[in-house]
Amino acid sequence: MTATCELLTGESVARIWSAALGREVAYGGDDVAAFEAQMATSGPSWLAYDMRLMMAGIRKFGMHGADGAADRLQAMLGRPLRKYADFVNETMAAS
Repeated sequence: MTATCELLTGESVARIWSAALGREVAYGGDDVAAFEAQMATSGPSWLAYDMRLMMAGIRKFGMHGADGAADRLQAMLGRPLRKYADFVNETMAAS
């Protein structure tokens, strides 16, 4: 039961949502300072700052699971992983 993973970017996720919604969805960009400022309007500033640092790290290094992580997740779920586009389409169909 070897899982295959897909690479998702802000741009690719925006394209998936655009197709599902039938209208353009624009990627908000990579400005982590703006992200922090927006987040600070609805939560504590220390959390917004921590989230900014985390997002900057993900932006720089990516977000990689350990070897075998996808297989372990499939075992916990008891089903195969699905593509993000399939999740979006199922979400749209359920709403």
